[in-house]
Amino acid sequence: FFSGMDIVLTEGYKRENKPKIEIFRREAHAEPLCTNDSHLIALMTNADVDLGVPRFALEDIEGLARFLTGHFKLHGS
Repeated sequence: FFSGMDIVLTEGYKRENKPKIEIFRREAHAEPLCTNDSHLIALMTNADVDLGVPRFALEDIEGLARFLTGHFKLHGS
């Protein structure tokens, strides 16, 4: 079903023990949902929030892609 894929990103699974990237907008929530989640690996936000993981601006898709490539040891083009 996923032949040729190195990684699959899914939405949801907030309570699962899987690596997570939270997209946090203060306009939607007062605080990030994954504040105390040891599976949080990155945060994308427009707010000044430090959760102890790499933080990316909401529009920094390339930066997040570079991070994921390194974090999961993917060797793409």
